[in-house]
Amino acid sequence: MRESTVAVAIAAAIVVVLLHESSGTITVYPMMSCTQGCDYIDSAGQTYKRQQLALGKETYAAIPERQEVVRQSGSLFQALTRDGYQCAVVDRRNWSCSRGDKNAVLPDEILTMEDGGLTYIENPLAPIPDKSSRLFYTTYCHSWQVAIHNQRIGGNEPPAPPYKSPHTVVMVLQLGVAWLTGCSMF
Repeated sequence: MRESTVAVAIAAAIVVVLLHESSGTITVYPMMSCTQGCDYIDSAGQTYKRQQLALGKETYAAIPERQEVVRQSGSLFQALTRDGYQCAVVDRRNWSCSRGDKNAVLPDEILTMEDGGLTYIENPLAPIPDKSSRLFYTTYCHSWQVAIHNQRIGGNEPPAPPYKSPHTVVMVLQLGVAWLTGCSMF
């Protein structure tokens, strides 16, 4: 029974990846890096400090004909141009959106996608502060590894070996995802 469940899950993951690649959207993986530790709340309600947190994935659809970019984060869809951004769209993998005071030399925020990689810049003219946290975008593998790491450890203990996990089926599925995507588990 477990083998068939794993096989179905792996087949479903392959279908999802193939459908997503043909959809004309780009998915990015935002993360928060915290020098003093970000608060991570586990499923039991315990709060721990983590150096990095994987945030929910974001999907962007660029529409060159309308010079518009739509962001999906969870179940929320946001047309950036309707939220005060001015966008210049070349194609789905290359665009830039910015917002801020129209009389300013540079905008307050800039989102730039270049060859499918997203960059976020906040207040580019401000002196670089000693920020305790910052938002950045990373690869699926890095985001996934951080999320798995944060889920598997409690407090400052090292991760439990997979065979001692109460969720062996979940671990097998995670290994299947790692194999399919080429991501390393450790």
